[in-house]
Amino acid sequence: MVSLRELSRYNYGAVEKSNVVQAIDRYIPSSELLNQFSRQTNPEDLRLREQMERIFPGTAYVLTYSPLAKSLLMVPPDHPLANTGNQLAHGLHYGSGVFEGGSAEPVRDGTGAISAANIILHHQRMARMANRSLPSRNFELPVTVEEFSAAIMHYLAVLGPEIYQSSAKTLSRAYIRPYAAPNVGSFGVSLKPDHEIIAGCVCFRWSFYFPLERVNEIYNGSGARVAVLPAQRLQKIDGKDASNYGPAGPWAGRARELGYDEAAILGPYLYDSSTQKVEDFVLSLHHISGDALRTAMLKTTLADGPGEEYLFVRSDGVLAFLPTNVNRLGGTTLQYIIDHLAPSIGLKSIEMPVTGEMIINGEIVGAAMVGNAVRVAPVGNITYLDGVGQILEQLDLSVPDILRKIVNQYEAEVSGQITPSHPSLLTPIDLKNGAEARQKLDRVFLS
Repeated sequence: MVSLRELSRYNYGAVEKSNVVQAIDRYIPSSELLNQFSRQTNPEDLRLREQMERIFPGTAYVLTYSPLAKSLLMVPPDHPLANTGNQLAHGLHYGSGVFEGGSAEPVRDGTGAISAANIILHHQRMARMANRSLPSRNFELPVTVEEFSAAIMHYLAVLGPEIYQSSAKTLSRAYIRPYAAPNVGSFGVSLKPDHEIIAGCVCFRWSFYFPLERVNEIYNGSGARVAVLPAQRLQKIDGKDASNYGPAGPWAGRARELGYDEAAILGPYLYDSSTQKVEDFVLSLHHISGDALRTAMLKTTLADGPGEEYLFVRSDGVLAFLPTNVNRLGGTTLQYIIDHLAPSIGLKSIEMPVTGEMIINGEIVGAAMVGNAVRVAPVGNITYLDGVGQILEQLDLSVPDILRKIVNQYEAEVSGQITPSHPSLLTPIDLKNGAEARQKLDRVFLS
């Protein structure tokens, strides 16, 4: 199994070297399947088409595994072969699916036109799916990981420049969601050996994780407002699977209801920074209230956010990142910054627990959310609240120059303005040949 630090060196071999024009035929359904499952125009199909166009802009095609064809296909998102969902799927009922969150960034030439594009940390995320997420659920992809990785690259090439630019010419990134899940089969928490597994990928145009009116203030101003509720990561996270995100959704939703940009989730133990020792494991904060709750929460280590990691700046200028025993997933963006970006600009980092008490004591002077969705988002305020939303403690943070430097460096690297700190950051997309392959797909489905 490949460790998280070794993911950037994971090699998928020659399968993804194939030209997308040469490869496109294997993603087109056979004439028999096309005749059997033609696109319909009944009201429900039209509703689905409108919904897909509205929620997933730019998604002209989806990548999906077809059990009938026994291969990955590229079809329009409202096509019957798209496998958009099934009410009896095991993954829906038991949260047994796994997924990744990725993104692709356009590169503009001197005229402002999109001249190239890159997938960000593609191999690291596919390796995490292969070596952590899939084994944590005890199932395998219906194709090899190498084939799936190559197909995603071909898929992005076929979608072309349109996935990064709206009709109004507003430039954005493309969000990438590879997934795998048990399909319809016998019910029961444990999968039977022959349970059918489906997989696929959807990519759509997406600019910012935060509301547009908050973006400038978060990234260029005083930073994000984060709420810490009595919510904890009490279970080890073995992979990026659906069950980890179920509890996080309500926590994030509650934080936004209370006027905050995001939530921070607490870990499973108390930490005393003066002795650098774990004091005690906290089984649950739900049965504590008042001053006792405030004290316990401020002494409990932070873990992560609903979908991102946290990075901190100590008073001595050293970056601090949380150990995995706080039950965080282990983010590829954070790992890239720790292993490559930070050293390239002369910054040191250390693994250590971080608590609200350490912010009060001045040991921690800065914080940022780090992940595929949020990128690198400075934090300006962390507010601790009880279960009903009453404020227990407000902690204001500055945005140190160190964090500004990391934000600017990361943005410059992913956008192709400067050479990355490490070549594993960017995987080029073959836009030139993708345009020819797209024409072939369009002739099949749109003519």
